[in-house]
Amino acid sequence: MNKKIFLAVVLVVIVLIFWGFFSGKLSEEKLVYSAPGVDTIAKTGTLYVYTVEGEPNGGGTLNLAFTRNSDYSLLNVVLDLNNDGQYTSDEWVIQNEVRLIASGAKDNSTIDLPENLVVSGLISGQAVFLPIEATDDWWQTEEVQDVSVSVSTFELNDLLGLDVPGNGPGVYRGFADGFKAQTSIVYAAGLPVVNVDSELTIGDIRQSNMECAPTSITNNLQALAEKNGRRSDLPSAEVMIDQLKEDLKFGDEGIAGVLDKNYLAGKDAFMKRYNLPIVTTEISNPSIEDIAQAIDSGAVVEMDLAFIDAVAGNKHIASHVVTLTGVSSDGSRATLRGRDSATPEGNESWQFFPKKAGQPTTQMHYPLWRSATVVNKIYIQTWTEDSMVVNEENNTSLQSEEIKPALNLETTFAHVKPGEYSEIYSVVTGLTPGDEIEVWLADPSGQKRKKTGVADDNGTVHHTWRITSFGSYDVSFQSTEGVSLEANVMVK
Repeated sequence: MNKKIFLAVVLVVIVLIFWGFFSGKLSEEKLVYSAPGVDTIAKTGTLYVYTVEGEPNGGGTLNLAFTRNSDYSLLNVVLDLNNDGQYTSDEWVIQNEVRLIASGAKDNSTIDLPENLVVSGLISGQAVFLPIEATDDWWQTEEVQDVSVSVSTFELNDLLGLDVPGNGPGVYRGFADGFKAQTSIVYAAGLPVVNVDSELTIGDIRQSNMECAPTSITNNLQALAEKNGRRSDLPSAEVMIDQLKEDLKFGDEGIAGVLDKNYLAGKDAFMKRYNLPIVTTEISNPSIEDIAQAIDSGAVVEMDLAFIDAVAGNKHIASHVVTLTGVSSDGSRATLRGRDSATPEGNESWQFFPKKAGQPTTQMHYPLWRSATVVNKIYIQTWTEDSMVVNEENNTSLQSEEIKPALNLETTFAHVKPGEYSEIYSVVTGLTPGDEIEVWLADPSGQKRKKTGVADDNGTVHHTWRITSFGSYDVSFQSTEGVSLEANVMVK
């Protein structure tokens, strides 16, 4: 999906505003990590073993809590997974992972479990925060915290609709398979050096079946509203999710989940309902700098993940939405932090691989997927203070004038029946309800097709175009005010 013209302009303005402040946080110097006491790590934890229809699928999440506030440090954990009373390199499950230590925070670390190993009951472990990278057998030389870990199962099948028809490109519900193997990706050379985490209090609501999109949006909008004194203007989280499902057209085209083509328009409809002065910017294949700058600006960031089957010709199997809260890079490797509504409560950490020569996409290690996980894009939601005034009489926040969303054209595509036909989806937003427009599709040969549409109550017009050949397609339209927009989509 292409970035929209007006979003690109907004992004440039945002970058210019805070780049001078933020650039000091990206440096070529090595990061310095803290060395808090071993009692910074709680003595008990939980290992959630993921299952699909009751069967372990090879991975899980280790949930630990921290007892005091500190700075960034390197977390290392070893678990006696086979209960033989000894620790080995194969049981070193968390290796030198960067954490920002906060008292009471629940930390989720995704781990791969040995094949055919049944883990249950209570297992022992050792954990430590270190200022420098640990080496093998650190548990024999360092002062450590002994931890007792209880094992619990966490079922994924219903939550993510793994056996519900309709998984495919542009369907936000979750991933489509389980742990199989971690994809081998080499880090790009010369990464920036940075540690940035959001200062917002972002929730971690658990999603219901196939509801990652409305749940992640709710977590983020609540945090932005709270920061800007507007939380009381929003309904409860439960009501927000229900309203967002309606705005996002959950179940559109008979598919359980949220379609990518409805994502931005649905969010805009919800924000318009509550007069939230929020601008959404989209960046495809984001870099470390893109993510760090967005988080540091005080915005909230949603990340669109695409699950790719590398064995089946890089087929896009399914999509998922999570929230980004932090990013770290020491110049040679990078880590993302965030909230995932599909996993047990706690802050997640994922390895991050920015695009580079020979790897045209930005990727991350999301261990619940068997093959490549592409970071398709990020959505940056920024609160625009200038659009608000205060009514002194009743001390309530009001719009200085009605906010009319900027005109916007988005395109995406899906291989609906591979080898037979694909579909291009176009969505125009920011129209006046009732406006009638003409939308044109130009195929690779230059031939054009026209469709007309009338803007719905949200000022949105959707079109679906069936195509039978690969190549570059251009979608264009002109508004009644004479504004022309064009978007390109490469179908391959």
